Amino acid sequence: MKNIILWGTPRSVSTAFEKAVSQHPRIKITHEPFAQAYYFSDKRKSDRYIMKNDQTFSKVIELELELEQDGLKDISFTKELAFQGEHYISDKHLASSKHFIIIRHPYLVYESLIKLKPDFTEEEFGFISIDKIIKKLDKLNMSPEFVIDGTDFQNNPAKVLEKFCNNIGLDFDFSMLRWDDSYIREWTQEEELSQRPWHKYLESSNEIIPSKTKINNTLDIDFKHRSIVDDAIVIYNKLKSLRGDLKYG
Repeated sequence: MKNIILWGTPRSVSTAFEKAVSQHPRIKITHEPFAQAYYFSDKRKSDRYIMKNDQTFSKVIELELELEQDGLKDISFTKELAFQGEHYISDKHLASSKHFIIIRHPYLVYESLIKLKPDFTEEEFGFISIDKIIKKLDKLNMSPEFVIDGTDFQNNPAKVLEKFCNNIGLDFDFSMLRWDDSYIREWTQEEELSQRPWHKYLESSNEIIPSKTKINNTLDIDFKHRSIVDDAIVIYNKLKSLRGDLKYG
């Protein structure tokens, strides 16, 4: 089984990409396996959420790449936010996977994230952790296959998905462009806090909606976030060199 990992920043349209990929008949999906570890385990990195009923995990959830064959599904696709997974994923699992990155311009990420998580940390903004993942891959003499811009994906999903499929050895399937059931999966009690609020827009749609959002170069950024966004822009610009032949939005 081929193992694919999509590393994203928050608000990068990564879950919509995951939903589209899940429609392919040969791909098995795993959604953010490290989120529970990051926020709710006994080795958690954030105390943003209270662990209900004093629930803890005896060990950090590790990504299981040795998945059983599931009919014709011979490719395992894991979507993870880099700031959650970077702490836990092993070099072994990094080395045995192909990696893709999905991001959006930091101003677009900020405009969306500030509404849902106004007290976000630098780590939760996501770009620093994307950079750390790339550096870990570099130490393993690896690099991401290419970088996807979420705005590109929204505005030309067929082109982006076809490029992705070609890279992993699959034919593009037009069924990836629409779906009947918009839900990712059933959420646990904790995930009603850490997951569901982020996916309400996706769960009310049945296809990729083109982006009408323009980058606002005069965006009013809170002083406490200014350096976080500025550092993210440096990383974003560096990642452009990995985007392949796709233009940024």
